Amino acid sequence: MAPDSAGGFYFSSSPENRVYRVAADGVLSLIAGTGTSGFSGDGGPAVSARLSYPGNLVVDGGGNLYIADWGNDRIRKVNTEGIISTIAGNGKERFEGDGGAATSASLNGPRGVAVDPAGNVYIADRGNSRIRKVDTVGLISTIAGNGTSGFSGDGGLATAASFDAWSLAVDVSGNLYITDARNHRVRKVNTAGIISTVAGDGGDIFGGDGGPATATSVLPVDIFVDPGGNLYLADASYRVRKVNGDGIITTIACNGTSGFTGDGGPATAASCVPYRVARDSAGNLYVADGSSRRIRKVSAAGIITTVAGRGTGQSSGDGGPATLAELIQPLGVAVDPAGNVYIADEGSNRIRKVNTAGIISTIAGNGKQGFDGDGGPATSASLYEPSGVAVDPAGNVYIADAGNLRIRKVDTAGIITTIAGNGKEGFSGDGGPATSAELSFPVGVAVDPAGNVYIADEGSNRIRKVNTAGIISTIAGNDTQGFSEDGGPATSASLNDPRGVAVDPTGNVYITDRGNNRIRKVNTAGIISTIAGNDTQGFSGDGGPATSASLNKPREVAVDLAGNVYISDAGNFRIRKVNPAGVISTVAGRGTSGFTGDGGPASSAQLVPRGVAVGVQADLYIADGSLRIRRVDNLGLPRVGSFAQIASGAGWKTTIVLVNLSSIAVSARVNFYGDSGNPLILPLVLADGSGTASSSIDLSMQARGSAVLQTEASTSSVSLGWAEIEASGPLNGYAIFRQRLPGLPDSEATTPLETIASSSMAFFFDNVAGFQTGIAVVNLSASETTVTAVFRDENGLQLGSSQFSIPRSGHSSFFLNSRFPTIANRRGIVEFQNQSGITGVGLRFSPSLSFTSVPVIR
Repeated sequence: MAPDSAGGFYFSSSPENRVYRVAADGVLSLIAGTGTSGFSGDGGPAVSARLSYPGNLVVDGGGNLYIADWGNDRIRKVNTEGIISTIAGNGKERFEGDGGAATSASLNGPRGVAVDPAGNVYIADRGNSRIRKVDTVGLISTIAGNGTSGFSGDGGLATAASFDAWSLAVDVSGNLYITDARNHRVRKVNTAGIISTVAGDGGDIFGGDGGPATATSVLPVDIFVDPGGNLYLADASYRVRKVNGDGIITTIACNGTSGFTGDGGPATAASCVPYRVARDSAGNLYVADGSSRRIRKVSAAGIITTVAGRGTGQSSGDGGPATLAELIQPLGVAVDPAGNVYIADEGSNRIRKVNTAGIISTIAGNGKQGFDGDGGPATSASLYEPSGVAVDPAGNVYIADAGNLRIRKVDTAGIITTIAGNGKEGFSGDGGPATSAELSFPVGVAVDPAGNVYIADEGSNRIRKVNTAGIISTIAGNDTQGFSEDGGPATSASLNDPRGVAVDPTGNVYITDRGNNRIRKVNTAGIISTIAGNDTQGFSGDGGPATSASLNKPREVAVDLAGNVYISDAGNFRIRKVNPAGVISTVAGRGTSGFTGDGGPASSAQLVPRGVAVGVQADLYIADGSLRIRRVDNLGLPRVGSFAQIASGAGWKTTIVLVNLSSIAVSARVNFYGDSGNPLILPLVLADGSGTASSSIDLSMQARGSAVLQTEASTSSVSLGWAEIEASGPLNGYAIFRQRLPGLPDSEATTPLETIASSSMAFFFDNVAGFQTGIAVVNLSASETTVTAVFRDENGLQLGSSQFSIPRSGHSSFFLNSRFPTIANRRGIVEFQNQSGITGVGLRFSPSLSFTSVPVIR
């Protein structure tokens, strides 16, 4: 919230992705944001631009507005003509760029922004544990923070200090003030660059009014400094506090209870939950009241009133069809075994439930932001920005009550309790009762079939576990925010902003390591590995190994019974899937933010994905930034492998053998596609002699069982294509190609089930002395692809190259010396390259037309 020089003020509505202004006459106007999360619009009207969870605001002396565009990792500026631009941040969530142009630098979750009288801009780069400065020529530097979260450094250089910066303010002399939230202090960096504490002693129990601010506890979430040097704090004790120029602290608004009371009376008698605070030149204090969703004003005489907001969010619809209900900020989603859907609606401070008949209700939260209600009905309890939800097989619901620093449980009788967290921010308690432990922004929650609860404790960069006896421990992450090498104990590994957590039926834990743009896995032996993401922020890799793919700020993760992992790839506006073979693909979203596509292919829809969950029928549920829960029906069985060549007719027969080595039954489907990518109908014969003509066939495979499928047509022409193998679990197998020609012996070759798709593959070819090499190439991606073939002789000398196109799911088979005459009568290597996912197989034919398979080289 930021006052302007005309007697009005600006405020951000983070769930709406908008910024508004209230003029001195009380008129509300839109300043920035379309309401759709995303990044767009630089150079044009701010009202046409997309923002992503905008936070703190500040106005400079010239009337320009600065926005901490948290979700986009940028600082945006709206000039006095209403034109928006980026002044810092390139959208990559990391630390880099000091000494260069601020627009080329990387930020990590910038929460706060301030500006000094000279026009220098200061950024609370919270994820990087630094304060960055953008000078008047646009160069960025670090002026405080050493990159580690903690408490240290008072009395020394600010660049050597540790803190947890949420918001900032600058006084008229150029001193900088920092709300060091986790350490329960306000820090000051003077103009000589020395850091000190000006409020808070590190405690978290309210007290000390009337005494020195440094001798009492504060819980600061926002700060403002007036021209006289007085500090105003939005305090998590449900108070607004003031530190005067002599360092004495007092409460000037709100009585320490959450809720909405007191308008028209003394501000100190009112109830509120302040999370933004500002003061205008006339001495009026403005408070963003999270509990009542209002902007409240405290006059110079100390009387509190409401100046913006009706006290009602957009949460509505209980008792009716869920599609007609309104949500405010749905971040988390879960599905129980019966198919009921649960929504963590952060903006309304509620947990909503959609039953199997499509009727919505509230199962937890009274809409007031705060903490109360344990031991009573969950619908009467207060929550504080619940961001995650999970449900166990018995129907108990678990809530990541992030703002309250707790994990709460709603049992099947509707009674709410706290199962982890004591309400104090920090890291402590491992080995003891979870309810006595400190958490630091628990934003994600999961539960395994045995009832163990897993917590994505974002602020401490750890994954915590609460066992069925209520004892808490750390299972991943250490004291260091960052990335450390895979392959060792997860408790020795570094994570960076873990936001989501999921667990599969066998006990493997999956983590969205958002700041590292990776998905990490902790196996049952406690060893950590990366299963998706290459640390490069961006979009790439579909159809290939997930560990070679690029992700963009992955937010949540889910896993199905078959071991497929689903990723809310938030920055790419897609849901991506990693199958058990480790191949990544996009299952929803076309890569641009917005809301389109209902009723059509999920891959063509526009999404703003946040939470993700998988239902019992393999339906995918997405908590969407368009304030909706969206469903992708009929995901079907995942692809577990392929055979790049199938031949039937004119003497050709293909036999497919599939083997299930697992201890559980597997459902499988074999799909056949022709050169065009369309389904290919073939005559199919099973091991029992039964047959059919179809482009697909379903198989039920028992534990450690096998299945045999043959295709052979008594036709004079040959049908060519490839086979896709889908299954509910991993399979092994091979294909046998047989050719029967009149007067010649039968010839056979075998090729294994190919489980890898990549952007390149190579084959050795031999086209000498009557031998010739045949190649089949398959496009495994969902769009047409261009393949480049590069030929080299035995000495590595390039003989030439050529390009050809293959339709989506298409197939191309040919003799190399016929398609590419330049390599006739030569030996060497041919490499096929593309930008998506391909696979293939080779056959080497002798002069007598007998043949053998040529394996793929990768």
